[in-house]
Amino acid sequence: GMRELVISYNGSLSEAYLKADAGVLRDQVSPEYYERINAYLQRLSKTRWFMRTEVVHINFSAIEPAGQGRVTVRTLEKWRQHYVDPATGAAVSDAMFFDYTGEYMLLLQDGKWVIDWVQSQRADRRLVSPGSGVVRR
Repeated sequence: GMRELVISYNGSLSEAYLKADAGVLRDQVSPEYYERINAYLQRLSKTRWFMRTEVVHINFSAIEPAGQGRVTVRTLEKWRQHYVDPATGAAVSDAMFFDYTGEYMLLLQDGKWVIDWVQSQRADRRLVSPGSGVVRR
């Protein structure tokens, strides 16, 4: 179902961040969203460190129709992240914890639900949508 897609997507997104490779997301997202994420990860791959992320907790606050073949899924999420050296996999930062509200737009594409875009907002109100963030060294 839709909850399972969001959970699976977040797991795949974590893997994509660690490898700086969007390939694991291809079957879960629309082609347009895939291109946005892939471009972001290509920029990330040019930085010195990669990011290890993990969803610690996710709570689904709403699943609502959003027009023909579209559904909006809203979540409250807690993520743990730290930076790693891609050559060794060793952590190069302390673990950081962030609370987010997430909004996922799901699209029915060829009879299958995929994620068409995501907007996440940290509790400190900073927007952090994949593909629109600034990569810092």
